[in-house]
Amino acid sequence: IGRGMDFPNVSLVVQVGLPSDADAYTHRVGRTARAGKDGRAVILLTDAESFYLRINPQFPIKAHPASAKIKASLSLPSPITAALQAADPVSKDKAYSAYLGFMKTSMNKMKLNAAGLVQMANQFALEGMYCNEVPRLERKTVGKMGLKGVPGLSYVEAGQQASQNRGPVQQNKRPAPPPSNNEKGPSRRQRHQ
Repeated sequence: IGRGMDFPNVSLVVQVGLPSDADAYTHRVGRTARAGKDGRAVILLTDAESFYLRINPQFPIKAHPASAKIKASLSLPSPITAALQAADPVSKDKAYSAYLGFMKTSMNKMKLNAAGLVQMANQFALEGMYCNEVPRLERKTVGKMGLKGVPGLSYVEAGQQASQNRGPVQQNKRPAPPPSNNEKGPSRRQRHQ
């Protein structure tokens, strides 16, 4: 939404996922409660994204009192599950790639190493987007993301579209270690393979 645009009578703004920065959050929330009217803003974050609340104490964001209960009972209605399962695999591949790229910018704040980031993205793909397998990425895309050699990624051969010819998945064979607060990602040798 462009700055300076006014949408009258907006009473609720719902943000899903991390804003790119504090200004983006402020700008979005500013779409509601204008001209003396009441309004409310809601932000939905995963547990990994909840660091946003800690690093932005200037915002009066409070967890919903029933957050734990909501998370414990969360399940998607079957029409939504069916729609996610039927979604175009190419779109899912693009969403997975975009998710990895965006979340990589917050990797240190989430206290994840590169393997933990990939593990989180794979969980998102399999459980959140209902992919049948981990989406494949081109090796050059993985290199540009700085994730070369990270366990858990699946690759597509050059010139082949990621969702084409869904045969056996070529996965990096090393087991994914759990996320670590101390590790910063693959070793220098792994990064330059």
